[in-house]
Amino acid sequence: MRRVMELHDHRRFKVFVYGVKVDQAIAVALDPQRAGLGPATFVDASRAEQSELAQWINNAGTHVLIDCNGQTGRESLPAFSMRPAAVQVHYLGFPSTIGATYIDHIIGDRTVSPPEMVGFYTEKLLLLPRTFQVTSHKFRQSHPWPDGRRDPLPRLETIGRVEGEEELRRYHGFNDHGPLLCNWNQHFKLDPEFFAVWVRILMRVRNSTLVMLKYPEESEPHLRHAARKLGLTGERLIFLPKASLTEHLMRTSFCDLFLDNREYNSGTTCTDALWAGVPTISMPRMKHASRHAVSMLQAVGGDAKILQARNLEEYEEMSVLLLHKTRWWERVHNTIVSSRNVSVLWDPSVWVRDVERSLMAAWEWHTTALEEDPEPSGLEDAVPSFESAPLVPPPPSHRTDKSIRWCDSQHKSMGGGPWKCQRHYGHVVIADMEGNKRRAQTEARGDLRAQGTPADKQNSRPVRSSRQSSRSEERAVEEGGGEKR
Repeated sequence: MRRVMELHDHRRFKVFVYGVKVDQAIAVALDPQRAGLGPATFVDASRAEQSELAQWINNAGTHVLIDCNGQTGRESLPAFSMRPAAVQVHYLGFPSTIGATYIDHIIGDRTVSPPEMVGFYTEKLLLLPRTFQVTSHKFRQSHPWPDGRRDPLPRLETIGRVEGEEELRRYHGFNDHGPLLCNWNQHFKLDPEFFAVWVRILMRVRNSTLVMLKYPEESEPHLRHAARKLGLTGERLIFLPKASLTEHLMRTSFCDLFLDNREYNSGTTCTDALWAGVPTISMPRMKHASRHAVSMLQAVGGDAKILQARNLEEYEEMSVLLLHKTRWWERVHNTIVSSRNVSVLWDPSVWVRDVERSLMAAWEWHTTALEEDPEPSGLEDAVPSFESAPLVPPPPSHRTDKSIRWCDSQHKSMGGGPWKCQRHYGHVVIADMEGNKRRAQTEARGDLRAQGTPADKQNSRPVRSSRQSSRSEERAVEEGGGEKR
């Protein structure tokens, strides 16, 4: 999120950043310019009680409040539960639904959060038109080599021939030759079945080595033991300590393939690998957390988009072929390197514009629903510790009626799932659950037409009351001259 805050349109948005961790407050205090907040106001909330934090947010008249932690650490969820802002959104920190009624929206895209899966979220989906992942690598350095000596990734056929290559590999703890595979995630993301696939890849690629972090150190002997049980010598696993960002990107650039996890994808580590030009293999699953890497590969585009395996066998075969077929590897590598100048994945300003549009859409949704249903839903009374933030529309200069527009949506239900339709705001889509009271009122007004499933239409029959039935029988008796039974 570095430098993202200063990219906001501060003529239209007043941005407050609440630092709930001590290290965040210290970093901003020591070097405000490097923190990249720009005109945004930083509030040190690292030592504040949750109720006090919520009061600060409420007193500021916050319209939209974004949580970047979620269930990871839970530093701010208690404050969010007090409803200090009119619209509350979750982004990135916890790769799934928060499962709380006080979080209204979650930011994603059509890859990481398919609209068909909206029934598994307690939030409405704010689907960005491009990738949901934001990066700031361009603000750090132009490429992984600080002195700009050469392209950051050694070609497979030239390993050991570039001047100083062998010394640099040994300096970073790598062997002198052979393909390097890497995964920089914490070890809790591993599972035995998928680790066995990695071992089989190493056994099929001659002189290959898998590089991982000591994250944590206690799991290193267990992983070596598991590799030996599968027939691989433990020496072909290299465990490195954490390093500075510059050194991390430099040693990543020596690797030839980044192996993504299955159930819990790589996030920042995947962006680091792609920025270093390393081809990345991923296998998307159903969960939000298992689709991050694919969203980034889609954003890179070109040959990188096809590095998506549908099953374990395809994951293994694709990895082996990519390391054996040098020309294919070269093509993918060049696609990733050239994407630094053209892909939206590396342009945070595009991401900021998309998010601003989505947040305005969420606010528009909220104000429209408030106009139609001014009565409280009952959830707002759960914690009546203080009044909610002023629920008034933003000033005219903040309105984006031209860029955010209502569009009738007549999407059919997908697979008979719980979601019926979507509401479009320019390029932003909000998907909502069926049966939402406020949306039902909007539909009745004619702004949004929800289409039921064909099965619902076939099975729907008018139900007559007992009074209607008796009246019909009396009418039939009078017309036929018979007796009422």
